[in-house]
Amino acid sequence: MIQNSARPSPQWVAGELRGQIERGQIALRTQQEVQRIEREIIAHRQRTNAEIQNDMFLTLTEQEECVNPYTKQIEVDTDQWRYPWVNPSGEVVLSNDRDYDPNHDMLLNRSDFKRTPVRPR
Repeated sequence: MIQNSARPSPQWVAGELRGQIERGQIALRTQQEVQRIEREIIAHRQRTNAEIQNDMFLTLTEQEECVNPYTKQIEVDTDQWRYPWVNPSGEVVLSNDRDYDPNHDMLLNRSDFKRTPVRPR
């Protein structure tokens, strides 16, 4: 008698199917987001490892990367001088004196030198 009293409900079946589709879409979006995050982690790890290898190379070869204030290009030079200066003509003045400014040097007779900063890392 109990077995014969159960009747399938079309509304329940339709609701269950809608729920399964919705849950499947949520699972798919979640998986896509996880994959996107994994790609970002891998890309960041690759950039970090490349920067570490570049720093090791520069240290071993006693070089430094500086940003030319006129061209905005990265230039590699010796790391033996702490305060490099450059002018628009490409002339370079190297110094280890923090207070030296080639723009005030009467022997150079120029006032267009700019300090060349180390490339930010």
